[in-house]
Amino acid sequence: MEKGRFNKMKLKATVLIIFALIVVLSCTGKNQEDGEVHTVILEGRDGRTVFDILIDKHLVDYIEADKGIFIESIDGIENAGGHYWTYSINGKPGRVACDKAFVSDGDTIRWEYK
Repeated sequence: MEKGRFNKMKLKATVLIIFALIVVLSCTGKNQEDGEVHTVILEGRDGRTVFDILIDKHLVDYIEADKGIFIESIDGIENAGGHYWTYSINGKPGRVACDKAFVSDGDTIRWEYK
């Protein structure tokens, strides 16, 4: 009888620890809080937009606004705490929404979260 009781208590403790770990890990998002700059570099293709190329290769959350698409997160890294995603083409900052910016073959698209 003692052996059965010990195993049940051990099982309950193990389940409780696993549950606590799941809760803790699920609450830690990928928001940028550490000052690190995240970068995504893509290659342009004729007739495509910066947005088209981004969503072909990455998991993206975005908002459709009157002036165009606004990126909220790339690969789970969300805009937060004054940090957000911006793009540049061949080193020049984007001046329009990413779905309005057309690129050419060989252009370098750089997304930075800062």
